[in-house]
Order: sequence, then C-alpha cells, then structure tokens
Amino acid sequence: MMGTISLPNSGSRNSFASSRTKTIVVEASRLPAPEPLLKTEWIKHGALVIPYGTMSAVELSLTDIMDKVVVDDWGQCRKGLPFGALRQHVDSDKLTERTLHAELGEIVAHLKSGRESDEETILFWHRGLSLSDIALGSALLRKARANSVGTTLRFQ
Repeated sequence: MMGTISLPNSGSRNSFASSRTKTIVVEASRLPAPEPLLKTEWIKHGALVIPYGTMSAVELSLTDIMDKVVVDDWGQCRKGLPFGALRQHVDSDKLTERTLHAELGEIVAHLKSGRESDEETILFWHRGLSLSDIALGSALLRKARANSVGTTLRFQ
C-alpha cells in the first residue's frame, strides 16, 4: 500500500510526519510466513514507513535506505524473539540497539530528534506497548458495559 496523504502541521520538529511528509507507507499484511511483498525500491525519499505485520513482508534491504529507524520499545525487538516485521533484520544484525536511532519515548521526551528535514526517510517499527493494550481493553470494557454483555470474573 502506498499513497500520499496530507497531515496538519504539528509545528514540531520532533515528530515522524509533518504536513511536508511526502509519503506514508503502512505495511499491514497478515502472512503465515515471511514474504517480501513491500519492495525497497518503491520507497520514496522522505517517506515514513511503518511495517506492522507479525511476519515480515519487507525486503532485508529496507533498513539500508533509512535515515532513521525508530521503535516503540527495543526490549520487544531484541534478538531471540519469534515475531515481528523486522525480525530478520534484528537476527542478521542489520538492526541493532547501536544502529537504532531512538525509541519512541526518547523522541516524545525530546531526548532524541524526530524528523529533522523533509528529506529524511524514517522507519517506525511498532511492536506494541502495553499502553496500547490497556487502551484497547478500556475501550472494549466500555463497549461491553454499554451493550450489557460480558461476564464479571472474581479473583481471590
């Protein structure tokens, strides 16, 4: 999937995308096994790329063209874990803690830079923060209560 979208200007240089971002690419396949469907040559200079699959659908060369690679939590990306869009990149040392630009929290806290120019090509690998799980659980609970469905479990 590839397309150009327009975003409101956040006025911050510490974001991944701005109204000047040329292309945002989200790979959201659900493959039974790794298969390089998203070709590195398709990525335009200045793009924001977000691979999201459990199994990799990107080519091993994808990280070679990135100016910055950002993850939400390096602890969930490290070697030895079974899944993730960039699993092959980590296991082959193409992406390491040393070559990683930043974790998302470091950018939010202004400890490291986000997008610094229109020409930067950035990859964000979202592994899933617990905060996302909590937010989803809260939304599901509200919906269940609103629809009077579900079972309350008591723990001792």
